[in-house]
Amino acid sequence: MNRRTFLKSFVAVFICKWMPGIALAGTSTNPLPRRSTNKRTTIQRAMARQSGFTTDMHGDVMLSAGDYRLLCTLTKRIARLQVSAGHGNFAVMDFDTALNHAHYDPHIGSFTRAETDFMEEIFHQDARLYGFMGRKPLQQITDSVQKQEFVRIPGTGNYLFTGRSLATYRRMSGDVGNELILTSGIRGIPKQFYLFFRKAVRTKGNMSLASRSLAPPGYSFHGISDFDVGSVRLGSDNFTRLFTRTDVFKKLQDLDYVHLRYTERNHLGVRFEPWHIKVI
Repeated sequence: MNRRTFLKSFVAVFICKWMPGIALAGTSTNPLPRRSTNKRTTIQRAMARQSGFTTDMHGDVMLSAGDYRLLCTLTKRIARLQVSAGHGNFAVMDFDTALNHAHYDPHIGSFTRAETDFMEEIFHQDARLYGFMGRKPLQQITDSVQKQEFVRIPGTGNYLFTGRSLATYRRMSGDVGNELILTSGIRGIPKQFYLFFRKAVRTKGNMSLASRSLAPPGYSFHGISDFDVGSVRLGSDNFTRLFTRTDVFKKLQDLDYVHLRYTERNHLGVRFEPWHIKVI
């Protein structure tokens, strides 16, 4: 039985029988606790994870030492790919194009079989194993965005989906004013891989801790609709609670049509994201 087959079998048993789990690829330094079917207990655990998004917690899923080394090497390769393609182009790039681009650029180097197998395992992993309880809008690792489906937003380096996403952003900009800025738009699957992997590297292979701040690949609604906004004055702090102190956020609160994906008391095991606009 290969690693991917084993992983799928394990996840199916874990979800169906609610038995204690083990980490990715069958190794763990911190086995998962027994899961309760009690809805109130599940919500309480999700709330605890939300508030503990900067620290390790009992039951967190850890990568093995070997997989962590692979993760570090893979993340560096994807970082080189982003630089080569350009941040904007990389954001809307699909998985097959990413592999092809890397293959023909010697400064990036082709993805190895171990790396692509690892990415497929992560993508097909049920994120509930990490404690991430959000829905998965992208079901195939090869899902892509067509050029006619998005537009570049001038002055931001980001793209938005046409239709409801673009209309919502334009309406918000008109209501809030020039202080509002688009900080993150469409994220294709390679982009979400990079963001999630980079976070997992920083957490020393703690996949659960990484998922409390960033949706695993396939689970991000940036792939179908959502976007992030901020204040032009705040810079990188737009992705912190400091954003809630800005006039931009206060104006957003007054707009009935604006909704957040990850609210302050969400039950998804994800930190509060006051900058993340829910579209669909």
